Amino acid sequence: MDRDAQAIDLYNALAAKPSETVPATVAQLDLADLFAGKQDGPGADAVGQGSRDADKDGMAGSIAAQKLGAKQ
Repeated sequence: MDRDAQAIDLYNALAAKPSETVPATVAQLDLADLFAGKQDGPGADAVGQGSRDADKDGMAGSIAAQKLGAKQ
């Protein structure tokens, strides 16, 4: 639908002001998936690394680490 820029803005807004239902790390993982779908490897890696580092012991951090590991 060519609304990627709007989606990126929304994910960034969610990550900046997380809620109980959408934690920042979940918004960041979704943003990384969006970048990956656009074939933007560096963008996806940067966001994924941020999620991994922000939630080292949590589920989102584990998912981010798995996704980053699968690319290597």
